[in-house]
Amino acid sequence: EAEILTVDALAELAIVELLEIQDIGNDNASAVIMAARENEGWFD
Repeated sequence: EAEILTVDALAELAIVELLEIQDIGNDNASAVIMAARENEGWFD
């Protein structure tokens, strides 16, 4: 069966993609990730 992704799961996948961008050195992606962590409490 195909896994049904919740909005939270999709959001985390988006953050993972941003983390990969950050590895390339994208400061904007880093800022978005930090904001998401603070606002949504991800990766506590």
